[in-house]
Amino acid sequence: MAPPHFARQAEGRPGADRLDCQWVRRLRHLGILPAVFQPGDATQTLRGYTRQRTNLVRLGRRTSSGYRRRCS
Repeated sequence: MAPPHFARQAEGRPGADRLDCQWVRRLRHLGILPAVFQPGDATQTLRGYTRQRTNLVRLGRRTSSGYRRRCS
């Protein structure tokens, strides 16, 4: 993985996703793009749970507000 702002600024970027992936991999291998921080498995799992909970709360809010409007 590479920071998107570095990858966008590098010249010679191809248009297709598959070619883009290979291009980023090559730049990373050559040391042109810096590595990015990737949190540990526990942190990624916690972020996933937090993201899911946020989405469920948002969905519940939409559903309950629509119910209130129809039943009032």
